[in-house]
Amino acid sequence: MEPEEASAVSGDPRSVSGQLKQMMELVEHQVDALVEDTRRIQAERDNLIGTLLILQNDENVQGLEPRDKETVSATCESLVQKCLGVEINIDPAREPDQEVALHMVNNWIDQLVLTARQDPAQARLKCETYVRTLNGDGLVDETFSSIVTGCATTDRETVGSRLSGLLNYIDYMMGRPSEME
Repeated sequence: MEPEEASAVSGDPRSVSGQLKQMMELVEHQVDALVEDTRRIQAERDNLIGTLLILQNDENVQGLEPRDKETVSATCESLVQKCLGVEINIDPAREPDQEVALHMVNNWIDQLVLTARQDPAQARLKCETYVRTLNGDGLVDETFSSIVTGCATTDRETVGSRLSGLLNYIDYMMGRPSEME
């Protein structure tokens, strides 16, 4: 084998294939950084929405004059809508069964949000159980566990963030500090 052929096969950085390999690794790192930045922005958006919802229900706002209260409420609602207008989609490659599992988990969380409006104490207990199930400690919900383990790893991380944010919101609504932080 000629020296040029040997360097091309070995991945020598000076060879064309070595340069392509280095370029692909660089691009892969940039894509990974983009995904992480997007997750950070998504979490920041969700935190902003949570803060605005808490602000709308704050007792100091409730004590304002009706006109001022209406202004604060309208401003918060406008900002929430603006945040919701920022669509962020990280769509990892999923198997069909992972899609089904994610859909089921999201439905469970949506139901939990509805329960939180009617019965925050019950929703808190259930949410805390789901968080512990994801963390693998304490009392777990076996059914939730079997469904969430069918999700892609990145989806499980997103589910954990959603549940933690919901738990903090429920705690705020109940006037207590979060025990899960």
